[in-house]
Amino acid sequence: AMSSQVDLVVGVGSQGYLLGPTMALEMNKPFKPIGKKGKLRGQCLNTEYRYSFGEEELEIQAGAVQEGDTLLVVDDVLASGGTMEAAVRLLEKGGAVVVECWVILELQTLKGKDMLKVPVHSVLKLVKEGDGWIFEKEEACGPRRPDTNLTSNLENDHTAEEIGIKKSRGKKGITRGKKRIGANVLLE
Repeated sequence: AMSSQVDLVVGVGSQGYLLGPTMALEMNKPFKPIGKKGKLRGQCLNTEYRYSFGEEELEIQAGAVQEGDTLLVVDDVLASGGTMEAAVRLLEKGGAVVVECWVILELQTLKGKDMLKVPVHSVLKLVKEGDGWIFEKEEACGPRRPDTNLTSNLENDHTAEEIGIKKSRGKKGITRGKKRIGANVLLE
């Protein structure tokens, strides 16, 4: 996003709280959080949405965005698009205009971008191929070998243990906490 096009940066959930303030600082813009119901103090605007594991509610503090504010929305992963779509809908409910969204990882096969009416930019893109996921080429972070899956890419650069990711046992892919990328995608 061009900083002249954005009035403020909004981060979705705890991962957005880590990424968003840094981006806002770099752009010299304010940062505002969107959280799950009950995580923010004071009076809040909220919206319900569905995602892979059920229903959830997102909220933002009342008055955090003003009528006509232009926003950049930041999150860590775009999968099916439910959370990001709900965030955009919530911000528009508050009178703001979302200019674009930014994520670190996009699971392209799940077509989350299709749920959004605004441009979405991602640093890394994964595409389902066979029973695993492979990196899609992305200009922003340099070319990826299309025949490299996530596990072998980690093994070639660093061991999984060196970067804090444990390989799952008995399943293809890698695991980090409750998030797994491989034969079955499990995102929290």
